[in-house]
Amino acid sequence: MKHDYVALIDMELPTGNSGGIMAGVDVEDGRDHIECMIEMIETIKRTSPFATGVTFVTVHHSKPSEVYIHPPMAQQAASDGSMPGPKGPMWFQLVMGVNLVGEEE
Repeated sequence: MKHDYVALIDMELPTGNSGGIMAGVDVEDGRDHIECMIEMIETIKRTSPFATGVTFVTVHHSKPSEVYIHPPMAQQAASDGSMPGPKGPMWFQLVMGVNLVGEEE
């Protein structure tokens, strides 16, 4: 069985505008979920100098008990917290968020 997550990647572009992308994260059975997310964070840090943060969520096609609305996407959210998706409304549940800006310790 595979476990699917979505990474919401926030970016500050050289033009001064902000934006973002959504990327799928597949975690095969037997792999540590957090380790896979950390690998993706490291890849984003190496390959995207404009990335400022990454938030991992699970996607649901029926409303979960706790809904996460990603702040940069809040204007697109419906009153029930859903986002428009290719298969109809979808809801996010927060797994983990990481700020990529600033110094590492």
